[in-house]
Amino acid sequence: MDEQQQDALIALGAYLTGTEAEEMANRLEAGETLSQVLGVTQASRRAPIRKLFKAAGYGAGDEQRQLTVASLRGIQGAHSNVAGISPVWTAPHLLASVGDLNSSRSRLVKDARVSIVCSTYNFQASSDLWKALTDMDAEHPEVTMRIYVDSSANDGKTTAGSKSLSPEEIARGLPRASVFRTKEYQQGRCYRNHAKFLAIDHELLLVTSANFSYSAENLNIELGLKAENRNLTEMVENEMRHLETHVYEQV
Repeated sequence: MDEQQQDALIALGAYLTGTEAEEMANRLEAGETLSQVLGVTQASRRAPIRKLFKAAGYGAGDEQRQLTVASLRGIQGAHSNVAGISPVWTAPHLLASVGDLNSSRSRLVKDARVSIVCSTYNFQASSDLWKALTDMDAEHPEVTMRIYVDSSANDGKTTAGSKSLSPEEIARGLPRASVFRTKEYQQGRCYRNHAKFLAIDHELLLVTSANFSYSAENLNIELGLKAENRNLTEMVENEMRHLETHVYEQV
């Protein structure tokens, strides 16, 4: 492998998610064509992946297939970290000394390549996540987004200088996203959405006590756990999809 092919392999490893690499390798082993293999990815990602395949000397031909599968398995392994669980804190004055900070959630959003799923009780305009999500919505249409919020807590009012975003404001600010709010189950009473998590690319899951607000990211004492585990992340996403039909309504 020459230097150009090595550079293409490195770029391919950075571009693919672990899930994509695994499913593509499975299809190649099953004897599928390159077009069929690329079908596991979103349409907007297929041309760049095909270009990197070509630059690396990969493909579905008889001579290329085995090497391509081996490289994809390597990329899959590099992304796999089922034991990768770490604490995520908010602590005043940056006092947390172990793990990551809740303020890093916006970085996770910016690094997304395929999908973002997030849920919170209180979503405020002061949150760094709001800017990260609106930037992602405007600049990366290939990244899908699903947002779950509480109807009662997100009333659009300003309290103590902090503005709560209403579900309608969230939907207008994120026009490409699917935004869901909790349904009313009794006159004037809605289900409460206390699930607070962020899921990136179906592979990384951050579950936290922190709402989406400046105080939750910088001032409060909050604790969460970040897990790099595709099975767990997809399990949570699928459960939220199931709940959509019962306790949420799309804005």
